[in-house]
Amino acid sequence: MLAGYAAVILSLLVLGIAGENGYFERRAQRREIQAVSAEIEKVRQENQQLNQAIRDLRSDPRAIEELARERLRLARPGEVIITLPQNQPSATPPRP
Repeated sequence: MLAGYAAVILSLLVLGIAGENGYFERRAQRREIQAVSAEIEKVRQENQQLNQAIRDLRSDPRAIEELARERLRLARPGEVIITLPQNQPSATPPRP
C-alpha cells in the first residue's frame, strides 16, 4: 500500500518536472517568449528609424541630397566622385 502511494507521488513529481506542462517545458517556453520579445523590440526600433528616415526625406532637403549622393552617386557641379572597389579577399603571398 505504501509502495503504491510512493509510486503515485513519484509519478506526479516526474510529470510536474518533465511532463507536457512541466517545469522544463515552461522554462523552455519562457526562453522562447524572451527571444521573441527581444526580436519584437529590435523590429520596433528599426521601424522607428525607418519612420524617422521617411519624415526626414519628406521634409529635409539635406536628407534627400545625402540619399541621392549615396545611392545614385550624384555629385554637385564641379565635384568628382571616386568609387573604390568593394572589399575583396586580399591575396596573401605564399609562405616559404
